Amino acid sequence: PAPPPSTQPGPEQLFDIGINNFRRGSLGTARTAFQDLLTRHPTALNAPDAQYQIGLIYEAENNAAAADSVFALVVSRYPRAVTIAPTALYKHALSLQKQGRTAEARALVDRLRRDYPTSEAAELSRGSFPPPAS
Repeated sequence: PAPPPSTQPGPEQLFDIGINNFRRGSLGTARTAFQDLLTRHPTALNAPDAQYQIGLIYEAENNAAAADSVFALVVSRYPRAVTIAPTALYKHALSLQKQGRTAEARALVDRLRRDYPTSEAAELSRGSFPPPAS
């Protein structure tokens, strides 16, 4: 006989639960759904997006240090996720810039433009990070 069907939500359902709770302002519940997705389905197609959403939740909670580390994790863990890795890199650079860590922010922007030159994030960075004066 076949095993009974799983009653556990799949990665798409967990992502939807996370997004819906985030939109409602239930940040802890949203974070738990995204973390469950990453734990149970680490190779799911939406895993990079779930990791990124956790960074946005920390950002919404005004926890810049945690958000920064999660955005950096997105880039290191999912460098080929070309829709979300450049955005995470850009968000990390903006946060560092806001903290007055200009040199570190500039290094991330240079990496963004080098590694993801055609991304929307690279284009956005041109407005918020003009070239250094020569």
